[in-house]
Amino acid sequence: MKDYIVVHYDGNSTNLTYTDTEEDARAYLAALITTNQVRKDDTLSIVRVCDDYLVYFKRRNNTLKTVLGKKAQTSVSWSEFWLGPTQELLTKLYKKLANLGVASGGR
Repeated sequence: MKDYIVVHYDGNSTNLTYTDTEEDARAYLAALITTNQVRKDDTLSIVRVCDDYLVYFKRRNNTLKTVLGKKAQTSVSWSEFWLGPTQELLTKLYKKLANLGVASGGR
C-alpha cells in the first residue's frame, strides 16, 4: 500500500490518487494545477496513510506556491503542534520564577 493519498474534490466528485512520498503527492497536485485540471473552487489535500495526518489542505485558490511552498514548515503531529507553544510558555515562566527566586534570595 502507498503511504500518501492525494484528494482532489471539484465540488461534484472526489478523485483519490495514492503516492509513495509526500514529494510525489505534491508533484502530482502541481501537475494537476499546471495542466488546468484544478479550478479556483476545488479542494486539494494530502493525507499520510499511516496515521491519517493531514499534510496539506486548501479549500480554494490552490497555486503552485501553496502546493510546493510547504518546504519551510515540516509536518507536525497534533501533540507537537499543541505542546510546542505550551512548552515554550512553561520554559519562559520557569525562567521568570527562577529570576524572582534569585532576586528574593539575594535580600
